[in-house]
Amino acid sequence: MNLSQFRPQLHSSVTFPLHSTDAMRLWQGISGRQPARRNVPGIQSCLIKLKRIQYAALHGDSNADAWLWWLEQKRLSAIAQIAQLRQLTGEKLQTLPDRLTTGHCHNPHPTIITLPQSVISPPGMRIIYLLLDFDLLAGEVIQTSQLALFTRRERNRLLWQGSHVVRSLLMLAQGFSFTAIAGNSKVNSVPPAENNIVSGSTDE
Repeated sequence: MNLSQFRPQLHSSVTFPLHSTDAMRLWQGISGRQPARRNVPGIQSCLIKLKRIQYAALHGDSNADAWLWWLEQKRLSAIAQIAQLRQLTGEKLQTLPDRLTTGHCHNPHPTIITLPQSVISPPGMRIIYLLLDFDLLAGEVIQTSQLALFTRRERNRLLWQGSHVVRSLLMLAQGFSFTAIAGNSKVNSVPPAENNIVSGSTDE
């Protein structure tokens, strides 16, 4: 008897809030604060691509395996750059008068994203973590600007720099071509649950 035939299908979901419109632009793939020269994909459209890249790597495609390595290096660089930008805003906030206190900047009605676990891979989940870091950065930059610690130009520059490093990672993910594995039937026959991305439900 093959016990694997009786393996249950496990279901779960991932839910997270996005507080800033800048983070929503990255999620949806909407152009940022400066005109884009080419279309840049959103994170929601990259999740299935990352799932397929990982699936290819697990089935012996060396090109996919190498691409995952480059994506991870790019992601680590993006994390460091966003951390530097957050450090800059933190230093600015420390210049506030001692008698003035501020609360955590947040959206009282954030957009709630819910995704089925079936469309997420570990590389995709790590990009979602990066998006949440950027969302924190965006809130801190906007708060710092409202407190007159950043000029409007400085605010826009910092938001663009943060979104640019995330978009660069998304472009790298979308740049992967499956041509090299076109003959691999295992890779091309991705299970239906993994072959259709669900963008998630958003509640304003």
